[in-house]
Amino acid sequence: MQNPILGGARLSGRVNKQWRVGLMSIQTGRDKAINQPSINYSVGAVQRQVFARSNIAALFVNKQAFTTGELGIAPRQFNRLAGLDYNLASANNRWNGKVYYHRSFDPNQPKDAYSHGANLLFSTENWEVNWQHQLTGRNFNAEVGFVPRPGIRWASLIAERMFYPQSRTVNRHGPGVWQQVQWDPQTGVTDHSTFLFYNTRFLNTSSLLVSLEHKYVRLLNNFNPTGAGEDFRTGEEFSARGIFINYESDARRLFSYEFETYHGEYYLGYLHSFEGEFNYRWQPYGLFTLNLTYNRIRLPGPYATANLWLIGPRLDLTFTRSLFFTTFVQYNNQTNNLNINSRFQWRFQPVSDLFIVYTDNYFPEPLLAKNRALVVKLNYWLNL
Repeated sequence: MQNPILGGARLSGRVNKQWRVGLMSIQTGRDKAINQPSINYSVGAVQRQVFARSNIAALFVNKQAFTTGELGIAPRQFNRLAGLDYNLASANNRWNGKVYYHRSFDPNQPKDAYSHGANLLFSTENWEVNWQHQLTGRNFNAEVGFVPRPGIRWASLIAERMFYPQSRTVNRHGPGVWQQVQWDPQTGVTDHSTFLFYNTRFLNTSSLLVSLEHKYVRLLNNFNPTGAGEDFRTGEEFSARGIFINYESDARRLFSYEFETYHGEYYLGYLHSFEGEFNYRWQPYGLFTLNLTYNRIRLPGPYATANLWLIGPRLDLTFTRSLFFTTFVQYNNQTNNLNINSRFQWRFQPVSDLFIVYTDNYFPEPLLAKNRALVVKLNYWLNL
């Protein structure tokens, strides 16, 4: 259901060499059919440059209802978020990162309504080490945004050593390790993964990555990977070991491709998967792409086995500097769906476009239409 928008305004820019500001406010109308009140969405941000290349930013987001809904449970009168970010970029570019702290506010303010995270990258010619973590409170509620899993903490460390041989084919190569863990303060560790990999990059820009993997997961909800047979149950624990390979060809050629494959344990059975992307450039007019994914899942009874296919050809055409056409088709045998999406774009002046989009969904067998839509969108840039 679309919200009616009454109007809005945006103002952003640089005050001077050190300060930048951004303001935006949008007012939506009331929708009596679903008892949706009129709501104002406003965002304000200010940024101050510090040191050579770093900055500090403050953010405030406000969602404010002006009327009360008539539902059994009335909507909240407001939801707000305030936060501070520090973005690090050292003068010699060896250290890069970000740290933030955000807090949400509601009428009955609960505890544990925060989100904190950080990442820090140390990079030299021979070493690259990257640390990341995120801590999200159980009651963190950013309604103007997206919170995937409140109450979850996770941390990740990647370290890679690089060697530069005197070679006519290899640019650099080296080993690395990636460790990731996710946990809930009340129930303990829910996921952890370890990857031991070796990465090789060639002079022609192609690359090869080989990784030995070990994964652990404790299910927080019932899960069925095939969509048939019995579900794996909440609280069950699984470990899996396997090998992962990724190869990217020389992207400068007219025909280029990338593929990755995994072979190993998968819950109580085994998974053999292949995913590829194949590209052909018809210069200077267009690009043809074929995406292909195959998963061969083998599980013991009463769980179901499956052969899952996802096939998606795509065509991008450039007729002139202002006329473009894109169309793609996607077939998914797990959802029994065939989708066609076509988009025409006319750039009639800088940053101003007319889009015409047509979408169709079918049952593959027999070829019957599920739904279809035609959408027209106009963007016009007012350069005031």
